Amino acid sequence: MIVIGVDPGSVFTGAAVHQNGSFTFWAESDDPIVIWKLIRAVRRNNPGVPLVVILEDFLGSGPRNKHAKRTIEVIGYIRYTCIAHGIGVELVPQQYRKSNVMNVPTAIEGKDEKAAAAHVLSYIERKARGI
Repeated sequence: MIVIGVDPGSVFTGAAVHQNGSFTFWAESDDPIVIWKLIRAVRRNNPGVPLVVILEDFLGSGPRNKHAKRTIEVIGYIRYTCIAHGIGVELVPQQYRKSNVMNVPTAIEGKDEKAAAAHVLSYIERKARGI
């Protein structure tokens, strides 16, 4: 199974691809279309391999500033583009990644790609525990 973590930040969106027990690629971009193209390329290059996208959800409340608005738009774009192309998406709260930030390989340096990788590790951990 391939697990792609996506962490939409206020400016950049991070992504991390985990396959065969390790991270194979990670990136950050201020353009969510670049992140979608990464997801699409992973799917095309691995036909028949199950793929799931773990996407951090935005659970804020109150007035929205431009950063919150952008984050919500990125989540919607990634989520519904994946759904439209038959790719499974699991929305997860920000807290899910916190226990695994320190377990992300040091080669993954960007703030948002590191957060995306932590979401992947947390997903794998939850699945191993049957959650």
